[in-house]
Amino acid sequence: MTAHRDRYSERLKAAADWYAELQEPGLSHETWEAFQAWESDPANAAAFGEIERSLVAMDRSGFGRRAREDREVSRKDRVPGWVGWLGGIAALVLIGLVVVGVWPAAQPVAPDIYVTDIGEVRQVVLADGSTVTLNTASRVEVRLGEDAREIELAWGEALFDVAGEARPFVVMAGASRTEALGTRFNVQAGGDEVAITLVEGSVRVGASDGAGQGSVLEPGDQLVMQADGGVEVSEVDLESVGRWTSGLVQFDNTTLAEAVAEMNRYSSVTIRIGDQALAAERISGSFPAGQQRDFAESLELFLPVTADMSGRTITLRRQERD
Repeated sequence: MTAHRDRYSERLKAAADWYAELQEPGLSHETWEAFQAWESDPANAAAFGEIERSLVAMDRSGFGRRAREDREVSRKDRVPGWVGWLGGIAALVLIGLVVVGVWPAAQPVAPDIYVTDIGEVRQVVLADGSTVTLNTASRVEVRLGEDAREIELAWGEALFDVAGEARPFVVMAGASRTEALGTRFNVQAGGDEVAITLVEGSVRVGASDGAGQGSVLEPGDQLVMQADGGVEVSEVDLESVGRWTSGLVQFDNTTLAEAVAEMNRYSSVTIRIGDQALAAERISGSFPAGQQRDFAESLELFLPVTADMSGRTITLRRQERD
């Protein structure tokens, strides 16, 4: 845990040094290129972003008006020669206050918001070294505070690889609250339920309002929490957890209704079941996410169905027998 904290602190200090250096008049192209090489590491880029967000808090307190103007320029347009609003020792002192946490604790931590479109899968590296992989049509808000790392999964699905350190790592989704240290787990929020699946390590899942002791999961456990607080824990196949990160959707004796609903998450082309008698049919197998026509054609091989395409809708109907 100490090693992770030290690396995190070192990244923040390096980011603060770079921020101060970029304010210097007459910044050389060599220095700028060195900064770009350093920032190409996603964890370094995240640390630099955290320094910039800390300066936003200072700006709200009356400091850094010029910094706000500079931040309106996109990252790709930030070039050597810009006039800094902090100079020399003053810049290092103010940034140092942010890095070591001396800045007033009353300032709220502004969240980083990450969203994926339909069919998009995105991996985000946080400043603490943790990674969040977002599935299709998902949204998370990330707050890395001094005392806790807080994530809110507003909707969708995310796979978390948590860097172990002293600060708790907490994921809020629906009516659930999941706390982990140094672990890997998947959270899916949709409708009136949330499913938390543990891959490695240990997590405690409880109600978002803090009521009760919660449940400690072991690898392979999946906890499903309903909006009313009802909880059910079952075992799942670990090999299938997170398979969506490779672009595949897997079904194991799944009803056609459930499979169609899952496939529709990944595409703007909608599959609908025209004959509800088909909804209870079951399928197994792995299918490419977002490939609706291929999925429908596969169904025609194994189930008594025909697939009719009209516009952006595929309708499944029971196959007429001669």
